[in-house]
Amino acid sequence: MSVSHHLTDETIQDYASGSLTMSMETLVACHLTVCSTCRNKAHIADSIGGQCFGEVEPAPMTLSASELLAGAAAMPVHASPVFKDADAPMVKGVPRPLARLL
Repeated sequence: MSVSHHLTDETIQDYASGSLTMSMETLVACHLTVCSTCRNKAHIADSIGGQCFGEVEPAPMTLSASELLAGAAAMPVHASPVFKDADAPMVKGVPRPLARLL
């Protein structure tokens, strides 16, 4: 598959921060499976975000662990943007992030 357009830096930053809608996140994840240029930019954005996250002061906990887990269990599950099998980005001709939803 040939890529003729690339994602904007803003879209890659929004993807790395997890602020995209589920449909847009899936679209970006599919693009990243076939575009090494954007995939490299996404890895850089993830690294920068991880570095920034490590420098943030922790907030005091207002919920108990059981309350926090109960709230998390009620949240909808989204497709993971993590590439677990870089050798097989496609499943029967469909990008892996989309194949998970089908």
